[in-house]
Amino acid sequence: SSGIVLSLLLLFWACCIFFFSSQTGTKSKKLTVHSIDKIVSVVQDSENIEKKFLMEKVITPIRKSAHFVEFFILGIVTCLLLREFLVTNKTLFLSSSLFCILYACIDEFHQFFVPGRVFKVLDIIIDSCGSLFGIGLIAFIYNRHRKVKSNH
Repeated sequence: SSGIVLSLLLLFWACCIFFFSSQTGTKSKKLTVHSIDKIVSVVQDSENIEKKFLMEKVITPIRKSAHFVEFFILGIVTCLLLREFLVTNKTLFLSSSLFCILYACIDEFHQFFVPGRVFKVLDIIIDSCGSLFGIGLIAFIYNRHRKVKSNH
């Protein structure tokens, strides 16, 4: 059933987030720098921009965007899963939001204990916004689908 698949997908994604949060500050930054380096090399070759300058400008926005995207996906999967069990839209979106925001808080708390990582309220806000956008997207699609269905 789709409930089982979505449950496994949610568990998998929550574990992925936990895995990324478990990386030491050094390892996490190295992974980000390596990924950005590939992108910057392409841009630098075509634009003749100093690589170090470009890296410094993009590293923070890229890292914060990664937070947003991780939790955007978590919001979508959580909402789709809970839609299998909850009847009213209000309960569905409130429950999905609470779960994702709680997970964002737990994730940041967990990072407090990882060497080179810190607890950042800003990251909780970014994570929460990402999940709320994901949940909002599902709400939009679900409501649009329902309106189209009722017009036919």
